[in-house]
Amino acid sequence: MLGVYNVLDFAARLRLRRLQAAAHRLHGRRLLALCALRLALPPLVYICVRPRLVRGGWGNGVILAAVAALALSNGLLATLSMMSLSRLPARLREDAVYVAVAALYLGLATGATVSWGVGEAMDITQMDCGAD
Repeated sequence: MLGVYNVLDFAARLRLRRLQAAAHRLHGRRLLALCALRLALPPLVYICVRPRLVRGGWGNGVILAAVAALALSNGLLATLSMMSLSRLPARLREDAVYVAVAALYLGLATGATVSWGVGEAMDITQMDCGAD
């Protein structure tokens, strides 16, 4: 899973020319809405892992698809949000960069803390990964 995430995240970031064009078309509210929609993906992965709603190979496929969507959206939206800072007026750019970096660090710290808490709550020794 980690390899799939890293490769797809990197592949999404490589599309720089298309991302530059998209950064000029997307407005701040639309970009924020896309980032908010992305928040539905981690709970989907959690629901598919712990209660194991979909068993066997199909469940693993759902998890893989959700992780792939998470990686692609991370690569695209993170790059687009950083690129959109250049559209701000010159007097606001420096402050916007500080806010963006602070939000990035806060997001990383929050994600690491929440994933640690979820990992502690899950009993991975009882996990059924479909190897029947």
